[in-house]
Amino acid sequence: MNLSPAQARQLLETLRAQEQQYLQQLTRPATQKADPNKPSW
Repeated sequence: MNLSPAQARQLLETLRAQEQQYLQQLTRPATQKADPNKPSW
């Protein structure tokens, strides 16, 4: 694949943006155990 420097830069920026979006959508593990006496909401 032959890309101009501008095309390569645009491709990298797109990949970075998609990576950020993916990481934000991942469910984060709970830092502490939920209290069973309290509602989950």
